Amino acid sequence: MKQVDVSEPLVICAKPVGMGLLLGCAVIAVICALTVWWGVRLGDTGMVVVAGLLAMLFAVLTGGLIWRRGQPNTPSLTLSQAGIEVHKGVSGIVPWPMVEGVGGLSVKGQQALIIHVDADVWTQLEQSKTFSTTRKLDQAIGVDGLTFFQQALEIPIAELVQILHAYSTAHGGRPLLTDAEAA
Repeated sequence: MKQVDVSEPLVICAKPVGMGLLLGCAVIAVICALTVWWGVRLGDTGMVVVAGLLAMLFAVLTGGLIWRRGQPNTPSLTLSQAGIEVHKGVSGIVPWPMVEGVGGLSVKGQQALIIHVDADVWTQLEQSKTFSTTRKLDQAIGVDGLTFFQQALEIPIAELVQILHAYSTAHGGRPLLTDAEAA
């Protein structure tokens, strides 16, 4: 683990999106545009043109969303003396004493970090409708906490857990790892 100064805030950014996804959206948009052009050229202004336009619109909007969310240096969370501040879907800070532990989850080969927090935290955080709905769905399958998938983090989950442990113990929170794990 790299050394971190727990007296200073640490911003954990999202992993930038690979250009392959954006290139894929661009290719789909071009294919859709060609489909529309082909449909108009053949005199078919019905379903082929409408389907092509809708698919092209979807590809362009998806590409824009991927571009916006996948920019380098987009913060996912900030660790500070006050606690954990999540930057996606939630406004507010989870104080270190309210962080109960960390856990892991694997879904179809995708690794995730779950930060378990006190139940009272959810009333203190301002949650977007999307975040609130996703949280309810997560709870239905037994996942209760702040969830971060590896593809959304620029550093490995194991390293983030070590950093969370260091911040938590330095600022009045619970140890998130055993002594053997922290070493």
